[in-house]
Amino acid sequence: LKDEPLSGKTTDSLSYDYTKHIYSRDLPEVLEMIHHWRQLLDDFSAKHPERPTRIMMTEAYAGLTQLADYYEDSNGVRGSHLPFNFHFITDVKGDSDARDYVYNVEKWLIYMPRGHAANWVMGNHDNPRVASRFGPASVDAMNMLLLTLPGVAVTYNGEELGMVDYRELSWEETVDPPARNVGEKLYQEVSRDPVRTPFQWNNETNAGFSTAAKTWLPVHPNYLELNLEAQKVANRSHYQVYKDLLELRKSAIMRVGRFNIEPLTRWVFAFKRSYPNFESIITVINVSDKEQVVDLSEFLSQPKKLVVEVSGVDSKYHPGQSLTASALLLAAREGLVCRLV
Repeated sequence: LKDEPLSGKTTDSLSYDYTKHIYSRDLPEVLEMIHHWRQLLDDFSAKHPERPTRIMMTEAYAGLTQLADYYEDSNGVRGSHLPFNFHFITDVKGDSDARDYVYNVEKWLIYMPRGHAANWVMGNHDNPRVASRFGPASVDAMNMLLLTLPGVAVTYNGEELGMVDYRELSWEETVDPPARNVGEKLYQEVSRDPVRTPFQWNNETNAGFSTAAKTWLPVHPNYLELNLEAQKVANRSHYQVYKDLLELRKSAIMRVGRFNIEPLTRWVFAFKRSYPNFESIITVINVSDKEQVVDLSEFLSQPKKLVVEVSGVDSKYHPGQSLTASALLLAAREGLVCRLV
């Protein structure tokens, strides 16, 4: 086997980043296998039309052109139904501005082959949770972004509640192989265990996840307050906001509406779902740590009224409230979903 060239990123020969993985990653043979599996699934679905259509989702941290080939190659051979789009994880950070968000949305839609469904992944089991990456105040806004963009939304369990990383896991509690491999001094730098703790169902033993004396990973101590059962009965909660967004996704405008996204200021962006004879849906998000005032008039290009459809748990706005498009005040990290009437 050929040796992979050095990357120059690190002098640690045990690190994955020590070499460029040109002989072991994103190989043509991988795509060939994906295409083979897709044909197998399509053949099965054709033979059994009475059964749900089988779909394939693939995970690859690859470039945009390579991911486009996962959808369909240049000869029209189809592969994965949904090659996961990780750009909200890899390319958008806590200090990213509005243009960063807009760029990462537009570039995916541009590179994605026509006739396929877009997809958006906000978090997964390998990376810090949304509430830890962007801050707890961003939870509702990030779910608004995820669930009102066109295409398939992929939610990592617990993001609908605003669960956070459990960074206080000890060396003795750590089980992630890469973390164990680097040893006790460095394990916290690479461990994925903090984002993999049990789902917090309720405030009972092990957060309702298990009745065992000990779980594979410990439950985050905040489960006593942050859990699904509590959010179901609260007056307002991240879970209820998430459910409201799911209900909105069932509407025709969210399924077929045209899409337009723009940065309004350095820190605020908005996008619109519109279709003839339907009331448009507007999502506007402030990604800064300070409140912002924005003028939506030019973006809307219509002298119509905005009515709040979904607001966050800490928002001063409530569903059904009319807003002034020319001077909309957004709190730090706030998102709003409105209907244009």
